[in-house]
Amino acid sequence: MVLCPMQPASFCGFVIVRSTPSPAQIEPSGRPGSLGNGRAVFMGKSLSEAMDMAALLIWVTISTIPLPAVSVFNYMLAGFFLSGFGRDPRQLLPAAARSWPVFLLPLLAILSSLWAPSAADAIRRGVLLALTGVFAIYLGSRLSGRQIISGYFLVELVAGLLSIAAPNVEGGVARGIFDQKNVLAIHMFFLYVTSLAIILDGRFYLPLRLAALAGAPIAVVLIILSQSATTLGFLGVASLAFVLHALIWTPASRIRHLRTALSLVIVVLVSLALFAALGILQINVYEEVLNLLGKDSTLTGRTYLWDQARRLMAENPLTGLGANGFWRPETGQANSILTYFSYERYTGFSFHNSYLENGVQMGYPGMFATILLAAWGLLSALRNWVLSQTIINAFFLVVTTLVVIRSNTEVDLAGELGITNILLMIGAVRRNPPAAAQTHPSKGKQP
Repeated sequence: MVLCPMQPASFCGFVIVRSTPSPAQIEPSGRPGSLGNGRAVFMGKSLSEAMDMAALLIWVTISTIPLPAVSVFNYMLAGFFLSGFGRDPRQLLPAAARSWPVFLLPLLAILSSLWAPSAADAIRRGVLLALTGVFAIYLGSRLSGRQIISGYFLVELVAGLLSIAAPNVEGGVARGIFDQKNVLAIHMFFLYVTSLAIILDGRFYLPLRLAALAGAPIAVVLIILSQSATTLGFLGVASLAFVLHALIWTPASRIRHLRTALSLVIVVLVSLALFAALGILQINVYEEVLNLLGKDSTLTGRTYLWDQARRLMAENPLTGLGANGFWRPETGQANSILTYFSYERYTGFSFHNSYLENGVQMGYPGMFATILLAAWGLLSALRNWVLSQTIINAFFLVVTTLVVIRSNTEVDLAGELGITNILLMIGAVRRNPPAAAQTHPSKGKQP
């Protein structure tokens, strides 16, 4: 049957589709024709879908691969995403309304311009934080989960290949095309988890799945070369979660009440393990985890930074120092911290904790707004997975969980237009398709 897809801001293209979309043709975005199976079009079947996918690829590219004039591209993308609220208000405005936690930090940052050392810098930070939420709301609402995973995978695969070609190993530690080993490690982690999702889902293009089979080992090799023990631990946890989900949890849906039984078994086993470790063996979990990750008791100086941040927050509990108010060349204490870490000249730095970083800048309100953002992202991703327990939803839940854990030692949730915090927000903005769309007349309910 020849149909003309009726979608906002799209042109009328002629495609051959069935009168009733199959579950494979309907993605968590709820739009027929998304990247659902081998017959679907990667860039979308309409001009608007193709433009949205192109915008995702451009943004992930400039956020991943070191390139010149990044800010120019960011501002161009910001204009495109903001214009989308005028092109498709019925979809994007409700998504923005339910994503209100992403706008708390921008409001606090702009408000702090009243007492910040530089009002212009505070306002600029507030605007960029707001645009971070706009990017996530647009991409999470307009693109399917499989399209988002594909976009991240393709760019991270290019970054992985470039880093393999030029690993930049110094002192046994690889940096690849990035300026720090930890940056290489987190990008290769995204390459690994997107590869796993593509391999295990089964509804991606065959060439994309073959590329994922090559991408996963590249990511593992580079993470090992970066000597990032924390990311290597994340890799192990993610691998276990995906394999258990694909090989045990998904098949268990075919047997009534088996998932409930598995959940009870897991709870009992974890409880017994904790009782044995903490109650009987008296294991110091904190020290054992640090030893496993190869960290010292100060977490490479992070505890010193955290103590400094807590003291600054106690001195300015309600207001903070203002957005971008501490890490400045003219701030004596900031320079003292840099000297403590053996930096000979002023450079960009952080407190290596998202909650304390925002707390120093915007007081306890900023810290609690960051906690709310993390909780909203985690609970929304969990909600999506509970309602539809697919590999795609499992991917966003696993990644969101690990980003929240990482936010305790890095400033991911305090960043502007960062690839990690936007992915967390995308996972929260996404919604599963209507229940009716998940059922096929001839096959019954889909897993």
